[in-house]
Amino acid sequence: LLSLTYASLRHLDLPDEINYVEALRHYHWTQIRSLSIHENHLHEAICSIFPSLEHLRVRMTSSLTQSIGSCLLSLSTRVTHLRLLFDECEEVPVANRLVEYIWHRDNRTQRLSIANGLLVDETYFFEICSSLVRNEHLTHMSLVVAGLRSSIPFLALSPAVEHLRIRIVRLASRWLNDTEYCLERYQWSSRVKSLRLTAHGAYVKDYSLYTYFKRFGASLERLTFYAQLTYNYMMR
Repeated sequence: LLSLTYASLRHLDLPDEINYVEALRHYHWTQIRSLSIHENHLHEAICSIFPSLEHLRVRMTSSLTQSIGSCLLSLSTRVTHLRLLFDECEEVPVANRLVEYIWHRDNRTQRLSIANGLLVDETYFFEICSSLVRNEHLTHMSLVVAGLRSSIPFLALSPAVEHLRIRIVRLASRWLNDTEYCLERYQWSSRVKSLRLTAHGAYVKDYSLYTYFKRFGASLERLTFYAQLTYNYMMR
């Protein structure tokens, strides 16, 4: 079957139950541009098996039994589209090593999407903040965050983002004003043209929401949002 399909395949979607990586070693998959794989089967051999890989979709588990950061870092010069897909309703922090991978000097990711998993544990961010560098390649970003403030440091680290999706799962409690440090450090100015924000199951303070939107005022062309506000009459 592999021999018959080898010439025409451009995308591989490998199952969760069986690790096919060993079988794929016998071929040189230079034509593969897109790969969907479970976290447990992702390791550094992927780099040599798929030398032309550009799009990577990783199905994540809530347990995060192994760190895939080193593998992603080895793919950083070629993967332009990265999607991390957690199990439905699994709102767990993404492994901190992945944050260090995304905002790394060698990373070339242009499109980043994290579904159902929080980008980072907010209590850990300031410990690694100094090791993160700006990603000048990211133009599309879709994140799950713990609050409006939680997204600001990553926007400051991603000055080229033009299309942004933010989903808030709960209100942040410990970020306070420290996030302003990132804005001052990186002199962040928005290029975001399209913003989609949803906050299901979490009330958002009106003033915070309006202040957040104003950060994109100079560039924003399209705005879509759903939020439960504390004082709806202030929307006007």
